[in-house]
Amino acid sequence: MNKAIIHIRENNDCDHFAPIIFKLLESEWQVVIIPMYGFNYKNDHRINFLLENFHNLKVYNLPKIYSLKSTFLFKVLLRFNYENTLIKAIFKIINFPFKVFEKDLFHNNPSLIWDWGNPGRINHFEALLYERPTIAFPHGIDIFLNRYKEKIDLSDRSIYDFYFLNSDFHIDIAASLLNINHQKLFKIGSPRFSKNWISKLREFQNSFNFGKKDSKKILYFLPHADHAPNFQEIEDLIFKLTNIDNISLVLKMSTRQKNIFIPSSSRLSKNTDKVYFDFDTPSTSLIEWSDIVINHGSSIVFDALQLSKVVIHASFLDKLNTIFDESDCIYHADNFDDICEIIESSDAYPAKNSSQFLHKFVNCNNDKEPIDEVYNFLLSLQGK
Repeated sequence: MNKAIIHIRENNDCDHFAPIIFKLLESEWQVVIIPMYGFNYKNDHRINFLLENFHNLKVYNLPKIYSLKSTFLFKVLLRFNYENTLIKAIFKIINFPFKVFEKDLFHNNPSLIWDWGNPGRINHFEALLYERPTIAFPHGIDIFLNRYKEKIDLSDRSIYDFYFLNSDFHIDIAASLLNINHQKLFKIGSPRFSKNWISKLREFQNSFNFGKKDSKKILYFLPHADHAPNFQEIEDLIFKLTNIDNISLVLKMSTRQKNIFIPSSSRLSKNTDKVYFDFDTPSTSLIEWSDIVINHGSSIVFDALQLSKVVIHASFLDKLNTIFDESDCIYHADNFDDICEIIESSDAYPAKNSSQFLHKFVNCNNDKEPIDEVYNFLLSLQGK
């Protein structure tokens, strides 16, 4: 049986690994999820759906001593030529007391997958030791054009066998600015934002409902605090939105676990009947509920485009340049008045055709589904 071990550290990992896990399970692979850093997978609706519907999915909570061993021996192994047969034999002897944890885990020669990030996390040492393929996998689509203004040496990440990225644009950045071995870089598009996966999400996610039936439903994705937002202008926008007649406004907080920007609610006390602060509802459900989506600094807008929603790109609310800045498939707002105009005259602002934009960034200008591309790549690694 083909097998993959997938390491998950937070909610966003579940979001972007879920379509791949689903495809593998549906294709009768054995999939093992390893929660990292105390992540509680039981609170994630995607993982729960997969566990309820597939017998070939397992979750292993590895003991802390194993994790400490794994990360420590990775650092020690890198001091030597870890590809040397004798060196590997010595480390296999050192690692022998832990074989009881690894016998089932590494049965069937799995491929190992982590999110983008530093090498040397749990099971990376063992993957090197047993010569199993290692893959770093992206969160969504990196939409920022100027995230890296100067070179940063991330050459240590070349120790992964394969480093998946969204497009040729992202590969160029990784090779030229981050110093990652170009031969390790592969473009895959975005399985998470493919139309097929969004349709699957809608099958098992609960619908969302808020506000008056005949109101205009406005959804604003608040940015992550690390994405250089203009905090005061965001506060001002929220206040102005609440004073538009006949709207229902949902403010979706960032799903990242750290450094979340939460605006003050004190100024909204008189409008709470039409304003809802959301932390937990799946973004796709909120987008499906909405008529208009306001966004800047988040790739979640791809869901809105796939669902043919009116999208307002409020670039003046942060200090970062993105792939949306020059796009003609969304409405551009340069100030508060622009946003209010689109909302109040929404009949004059229908959803735009975004097929070319989606084909470029979600499918990498490829007619094949990103999920299938990743699956075929993983399938090619089996038996190696």
